[in-house]
Amino acid sequence: MLACLVPPLDSMAVQVQQRIRFSADPDSLWYLRGDLLHVLAARQGEMAARAQLDRLTPLFEGLLPKALTRAQKNGREARH
Repeated sequence: MLACLVPPLDSMAVQVQQRIRFSADPDSLWYLRGDLLHVLAARQGEMAARAQLDRLTPLFEGLLPKALTRAQKNGREARH
């Protein structure tokens, strides 16, 4: 997630970066995806931002309740 935030960073991106850096567990990181999406979409557009988040989702498999990642997959399939 941190690799998605490349300089130069505005104040919102720095705030999200800090929240990611100091997250205590995978659940916290999972819920920060919305904030990360917002920052990335402002920089590169929503489609490119969603593509980056889609590449991150498999990293959470096995770390979260299946219902969370399943809901993400179902939402992605509905968009396509």
